Amino acid sequence: MDWSKSKNILIIALLITNVLLLCFYVAGQLRQGAEDDQIMEETLALLEARNIYLETEVPQVQERMAVLNVEYHQVDEERLEAALESQRALPAGEQTEEAILDACNAFADSLGLLTETTELESVVEEGDAVVVRYRNVYEGIPVEESYMVCTFRNGRVEELERQWLLPTGTGKNKREVLSAWAALIDFMSGTEGEEPIRVEGMELVYWLDPSTVSADSPVSDTAFPAWKIIYNGGLSDHVTAYRQ
Repeated sequence: MDWSKSKNILIIALLITNVLLLCFYVAGQLRQGAEDDQIMEETLALLEARNIYLETEVPQVQERMAVLNVEYHQVDEERLEAALESQRALPAGEQTEEAILDACNAFADSLGLLTETTELESVVEEGDAVVVRYRNVYEGIPVEESYMVCTFRNGRVEELERQWLLPTGTGKNKREVLSAWAALIDFMSGTEGEEPIRVEGMELVYWLDPSTVSADSPVSDTAFPAWKIIYNGGLSDHVTAYRQ
């Protein structure tokens, strides 16, 4: 048998096999996409039948996540009161939004309250005050039930309110999380009444159920991945993101 001819035949056969495998793979991906579209359409119809309407894009996040280990970070009340009393007022002509934000940042930093996970959330005028809100974000994912609010009035920080969960690292094992569509079904099962619910936003967060926190809670705790569902003008609910 001619070896060179046999080698050519073998190469051609391998090429044909690879092309067929690629075709099967692409076809499978297309079929999976069609099935996903159908699931989304059916879920959307089910939600609307229960008077739940989506006014936001549904995140296509499908990943594995570990729990987040946290510690309760308390404000030293004596230091806080001393810092409030010792401030020098910012002159009225210098009270720009940037200057007010700088003043709040400097005040919080002087108390050791600006951690690596502290992010500015908003600067809003409320009556005669400017309220600066901060949130807690760990590697791009918000940590719920964790905030700091600085109220600036009459040229100085008048009040600082803080509830903070200090991230200390994630757990060793990562688990699959629910899709956003599955979370919406779970959310639907917990709703009652005939009032329409308009879902305005969804995001994946770390969440520690506040009902489990008390004066007797340990210094450290565990925050779990959850879907935060925002609806009807800013109301929110959480759906645990781990599959059961």
